[in-house]
This record gives sequence, C-alpha cells and structure tokens, in this order.
Amino acid sequence: MTPSLNNETLIDLNDDLAEAGDTPSQTVSVRVTHRRDVASHQSVPRDGLIRFVVGPDGFVVPDLKETLPGRGLWLKADAESLALAIKKNLFSRAAKRAVKTPEGLDTLVPALIRRRLLEQLGLARREGNLVTGFEKVATALKLGKTAPHAAGRAAWLIEASDGAEDGRSKLLNLSNGQ
Repeated sequence: MTPSLNNETLIDLNDDLAEAGDTPSQTVSVRVTHRRDVASHQSVPRDGLIRFVVGPDGFVVPDLKETLPGRGLWLKADAESLALAIKKNLFSRAAKRAVKTPEGLDTLVPALIRRRLLEQLGLARREGNLVTGFEKVATALKLGKTAPHAAGRAAWLIEASDGAEDGRSKLLNLSNGQ
C-alpha cells in the first residue's frame, strides 16, 4: 500500500528489490503529485497530464516543460480530452475567466510533444544512454533483469513500426521479464 498525503502518493522505488530478496543500500522515494483534469474533473497523476497556462494576451499556451509562470490548467494527455476542452471551452471554465484558444491547438500540442520526445532521445544519444539495434537492446534488457537499478536498465522500449513481428515480440518479452 502506498501512503497518500495532500493529494500526493509516495512510491518506494525499492519495492521490486525487496520482493527479489535484495536489500537496498538506501531507501529512495518519489512523490507522485496529482492534479485535477479540466475535462474529467478527476484527480489524476501529474505524469499523465499536460500543463497549460493563460498567456498575458489571454490565449491558452501549452507548457510541456512546466516552467511558465501562472496557474496551471491540467489536461489529460490524449487527443480526445484536448478536443473536448477546445470544443466546450473548458479552459475558460477552469481559469475562471475568458480564455481564447488559438487556432490549430489540437495539431500544435502533438507536434510539440513529438519535438520534445525527439529532443530527449537526442540528449540520451549524446549522453551514451541510447541503445539501438536488436542485439544491443536485447543485451541491455537482459542486464536490466540482473541489476534492476544499474545503468543498464531500460527506461523506454521504442519499436520501429516496420520491424519484424518476431523480433518485436522477443524484445517485448525480454522487457516484461519473460
């Protein structure tokens, strides 16, 4: 059971080590904060949401880095929620004032997410943390099983859409620990 404090959940990252019988050298915990989704009005973990703010000109601005000043308007990170928020003017309701939605916001947000993802992949490549190629990825996934918190643990498994089905399923099985 994970304790909860003021809309925050504490998760012990060493739970998988305890189950394996290993004892961690130090306990690490992460706070998972929740925010209210403007479309569903439910409290959702922040990592599944996109933050928007109202700019000085009264337009809604996506804040993917979560650094812009102002009160955040949080929206579930999917196309349906964004379309609903635009159609029903939910940003104005959440901001409690008149807010304008820029033309093409529904295409701008996915483009910004794609750009941010590519930037993160480029950064991982420059740091030497990006592994490509079937054999290298398979080896990294196998190493991750023996040393779960070592640098060899895979955080993402990104598959090519035109990759061979048997190779993709082998890597997926390795990532799931099978």
